[in-house]
Amino acid sequence: MKLLNFIFIVLIFAGIVSTVLLINNFIQENKQVVKLPKSYELGKLGNRNFVCNIEQASIENNKLTIKGWGIIKKSRKQGNLNLLLKNSKGELYKLKYKSEDRKDVTKFFNDGFNYNNSGFISEIDLNNINGNGKYVIIIQIEIGKEKFYSIDERLEK
Repeated sequence: MKLLNFIFIVLIFAGIVSTVLLINNFIQENKQVVKLPKSYELGKLGNRNFVCNIEQASIENNKLTIKGWGIIKKSRKQGNLNLLLKNSKGELYKLKYKSEDRKDVTKFFNDGFNYNNSGFISEIDLNNINGNGKYVIIIQIEIGKEKFYSIDERLEK
């Protein structure tokens, strides 16, 4: 009987721990802003095939809006795009964004490759970011183990 009680308690404890871990994972995945460690590597500045553009970068009512696109020219593999923000203290933040359809980018390059999924838009509450109101927007792309980045826009509140 004591063994059954012990097993029951262990199972309940394991269930509680699993639930807490799942909730924590959900919260982390749905954060708009994630502060990156100081050891985070940006990669190499630029690449002749990495092309990006910030079309809108504005701050209004302490809300940052960034809209643009990024591609690897003449490549079927577009890699993973990261939208980063650097504050005046040198701290880096990874921003969550929504993908946008950008048929205009495919049409502009007209090189036989599809860049329709190259667009992004991010709307971030700046209360989640430390600093004095001076920011640098960085677009980074990861292709396998390689990272390339472009410093695209400087903003002030």
